[in-house]
Amino acid sequence: MSALAVLTVLVAAIAVLGVLLSRVFAKAGHDAPTEAAQPEALGVDVPMRGVNRPAGGAAYEARRAARDAEREAQEAAQEEEIRRAAEERARREEEEAQKWMHLFSVEAAGEEALSQEESAALQARFVDYVKARKTVGLDELAAEFRMKTAEVVKRVQALEAEGALTGIMDDRGKFIFVSPEEMAAVADFIRQRGRIAISELAAKSNQFIDLEARAAAGSEAAELELGPAAGNMAKNGAFLELPAQPWELQAAALGGLTLSQLRFFISFMLSVVLGAVLKHVPSARGRHIFSLVTGVALIVYPFGSGCMHAFVPAALEGHLDFTGAQMVLTLRLIAVAVSYQDGGKPAEQLQEYAARKRLRQLPSPLEFFSYLFAAGNLLAGPFFEASDFFDYVQRKGEWDERDPAKRIPSPLVPGLLRFFKGLICAALWTKLSSSYGPDLLESRWFLHEAGLAHKLFLLWFVGLVARLKYYFAWAVAESALIFSGLCYNGRTPEGAPLWNRYINSRIRRVEFNLSLPNLAANWNVCTGLWLRHYVYERLTPAGKRPGFRTLVATQLVSGVWHGLFPGYWLFFATSAVMFEAGKTLYRYEQTWPAGAARFPPYIALKVVVNAVLLNYSAAAFQVLWLHDCLAIWRSVHFLGHIAMLAIILLGNVVPPRRVRRELQPEQAGARAAAAEAAAAKKQAAAALAAGDGMAAAAVAASGQEEKKEL
Repeated sequence: MSALAVLTVLVAAIAVLGVLLSRVFAKAGHDAPTEAAQPEALGVDVPMRGVNRPAGGAAYEARRAARDAEREAQEAAQEEEIRRAAEERARREEEEAQKWMHLFSVEAAGEEALSQEESAALQARFVDYVKARKTVGLDELAAEFRMKTAEVVKRVQALEAEGALTGIMDDRGKFIFVSPEEMAAVADFIRQRGRIAISELAAKSNQFIDLEARAAAGSEAAELELGPAAGNMAKNGAFLELPAQPWELQAAALGGLTLSQLRFFISFMLSVVLGAVLKHVPSARGRHIFSLVTGVALIVYPFGSGCMHAFVPAALEGHLDFTGAQMVLTLRLIAVAVSYQDGGKPAEQLQEYAARKRLRQLPSPLEFFSYLFAAGNLLAGPFFEASDFFDYVQRKGEWDERDPAKRIPSPLVPGLLRFFKGLICAALWTKLSSSYGPDLLESRWFLHEAGLAHKLFLLWFVGLVARLKYYFAWAVAESALIFSGLCYNGRTPEGAPLWNRYINSRIRRVEFNLSLPNLAANWNVCTGLWLRHYVYERLTPAGKRPGFRTLVATQLVSGVWHGLFPGYWLFFATSAVMFEAGKTLYRYEQTWPAGAARFPPYIALKVVVNAVLLNYSAAAFQVLWLHDCLAIWRSVHFLGHIAMLAIILLGNVVPPRRVRRELQPEQAGARAAAAEAAAAKKQAAAALAAGDGMAAAAVAASGQEEKKEL
């Protein structure tokens, strides 16, 4: 069969099939109900192309029409809801406008509401008050204008909406006024730089945004311009605010600092000079007066009225946070109170340290305040005992000038070395902090993109950069104590002077730490000693050894002392676990063969692991907020906590066996001599408690002879 014949047959078959199908559909259309064939019966206006539409197509059109009707009903309901919301919003705006018309009207029994002119004047004074103060507490505004705090919040928000005020309301209940010009300057800087770190932006913003309040010339002018509360402020605290000098403003702009930060730096440097002068003040009373006067001056200059926190907590708000100085002051207040309380107890009831540092007499007001302010030492510490300071001022005890061995030698070289070490740390911190600050640990790149090894390295490096700031502050403060002579700690057996009585940090031992529990002996040392002698030992019952709970309680006290941020609590709680893990590891090392723990590769590994664990924990100390702390730790899978808890668990499941090693003859002799010296000190303390000065002197002399023989 040819191809043409095949094609003809196929066309004929298709034609016959089409005729048959058309007849079948036509019959089905005649048999279908009329309602199904006519969608108009549903009450829906659906366009029809033919009257005799098949039943299946009619059902489809009916369903589509129903969906269209439902959609139109929903749209109508949404439009109605939007209309009602708009009416409600308009009604609220109208009510707010009515309130705004009487924003500052005051109605009381027997008094009429303020006139419109008076309300406008009061509103203008409200705005001027905020602009003049720059940073103002909402409670302060409420008290000044006799409003509720919630109303103040609404008024400030309304003024912001109108453009009368511009600024930021922080979570501490303060409004910070930022002028449009200052905002524009910050915006221009961001556009010029493009990508910029948060820390760098914060540093540069200090140049563009002036947060210094504009104080009036006198209390009357302040009351005239800002109202009665500002007048009281001028009377009570504005005399502490020193006007800015042109050279200060130029220096602050040059260094990228605020005026208060510049003044703090100047005070900090002056404390070193004044410490050297204190050493040469001739009389004890003169040294007390010099210490008090210069100490107060050095905190008033940078803190202004904020230093009133030292006398009345939260009395006045300064421009520079007084928290750091208040922390040092807190340690001293507790120490002098507890030491005086110990002075009324028998020496047998006290620890050896408490018996030596107790105060038998109540200090005079001059002695008390000169110890608290101590020639500017409140700026950064470190803490030192009241008994030591009084002995130093009176040149007795360890500073007795009648004894040539106790006479203070020249502090020039050690003081300068410590001072320049601080400057080097400051230079490094200034260079690195903008790129390796805590904000790097909170960045999306660190949390989600960086590799694990890279994260651990950055945790270490960011922690190191953060510690440089503390190394700087403590080194400069230590140099001031060295120049004053208070840091003098006697001489070595070879006759070299020691200047380590109040050293607050040892950089090498912190950064290359071989034992985590010994961290407190090398970092913030003086605060660690305070925690040990005033918290840790006093929480331990007599005759018992301190346990893990005592350690945790002490660390939590340290966390509260630092502040109420969750990061502080997390860090110090974690550090308690870290110290316990270090103790467990040390007990295991004691069971190893002699010299195994000093194997160089093991020492290197231990230094690296300790650095990682320390800076892993310290991340919480830097970012402070709970969510950020957990996010950082989660990004490294909580490896630090897992490692520390695993060591502690291993020590409890498979405890290290106790090993008794024979002491070398020189070690045995040293221990015996130390025990005899401790017994001599206890006898001297008991003799002093009994009032037998001659016996105490004899016992102390015998102890010194034994020490010299050793």
